[in-house]
Amino acid sequence: MRLLKILPAAVLISAVLAAPAAAGTVTEIIDTPTASPVEFNSYSLSFRFYRGGSILTRLFYGMIMQDLTLGLSFDAENVVGTGKVEPRRPYIYVKLPIYSGGGRWPALSLGFDEQGFGKYDDKDELYQYPPAGFFLVATAGGVAPGLNLGAGVNAEYTSAEGASEKITGFANFDFTVGPEFMFVGEVRSLGNSSAGNAGFRYLLRPELHFEFAVINIGGRGDPERILRATYKGAF
Repeated sequence: MRLLKILPAAVLISAVLAAPAAAGTVTEIIDTPTASPVEFNSYSLSFRFYRGGSILTRLFYGMIMQDLTLGLSFDAENVVGTGKVEPRRPYIYVKLPIYSGGGRWPALSLGFDEQGFGKYDDKDELYQYPPAGFFLVATAGGVAPGLNLGAGVNAEYTSAEGASEKITGFANFDFTVGPEFMFVGEVRSLGNSSAGNAGFRYLLRPELHFEFAVINIGGRGDPERILRATYKGAF
């Protein structure tokens, strides 16, 4: 049964392997990663605004060793609006490229993402959309002008302690249109209640972009609109 759950992602990875070139510079799409790391001595700071006046802050940085990306997430409900602010505990993120890509082979990265998304259940201490957990992602850049494709497999947490996991898959893309606009999209949780996310980014400056996205398209529950601002800098 587990093999059947992995199969859709394996097919998607095969499609990525058939594409030319290496990964681009986009480190994440909406909820899913790419194979690209944060550059050494650089950082990426994002603020995601979503339901319940919540703000999810994520900091990714590359400063311990070449190509290693480390990160922390800080999430809190009712930051905007009324009600008591409800902070969550911090969550960690790690991503390490294992192959930079070349020729017809995509870039590959291994990683771990502890941050879930969507509505938080205080009783079960779980997010509506489980964290990726351990993941393997392949990203092919330059599939077409401005287009990067990615796919991967991951072990989603299904319990607060992470003791129970489900092997799922994901696929994503980013498509740059001119110097200021980028379309992004992904399908997550393949093999386990999959859903799509789609949006666009406005690049105000090379180091600053704003994003509007709709998540949980075709999934359980209603779709949700989110806003995110991301700033990239160097140490």
